[in-house]
Amino acid sequence: MKLLKALTVCLILPFAFVACDKKEDNEASDGGPSKKADTHESITTEYFGYMEDVMGAMASLDSKEAALEFVAKVKEMQPKLEGLLERAKALPAPSDEQKAAIQATHKEIETKMMKKMMANVANPPSPEAATAIAEAMGSVMTGEFSEKMDVITDGIGAIYGIEK
Repeated sequence: MKLLKALTVCLILPFAFVACDKKEDNEASDGGPSKKADTHESITTEYFGYMEDVMGAMASLDSKEAALEFVAKVKEMQPKLEGLLERAKALPAPSDEQKAAIQATHKEIETKMMKKMMANVANPPSPEAATAIAEAMGSVMTGEFSEKMDVITDGIGAIYGIEK
């Protein structure tokens, strides 16, 4: 048994020291935060990623539980999206070329989203699930949350020339 403990210590201890020595991804070598410089491309890539996550989640709504999970996921994204808007505002205005590229990417994502929504129309959920989904979506589409999301999407749209 002592041999087993000694062997375990010999195998695990070096990994523990290495793990303790590693810096977090957001720490610089001096211990301060390390952050890659934002660009319009990195911000919109992140923004569009959130859009696609939301649409993927919407495409899988088939029950009340899934709808409630969707609402929670979208509400968790809101502060991240607010942060993206603030970071985008902090950058110099995008060039016309950057705007055109971002608008083209937005169009591609809109097309994907429409295809997913059409697939949902072809395979509707049960009436009970549809009612639960409508209730959950109603909680997202109204009130303070909806107003904040409108501010975010309008702000991103204004910076990059993206229309609703």
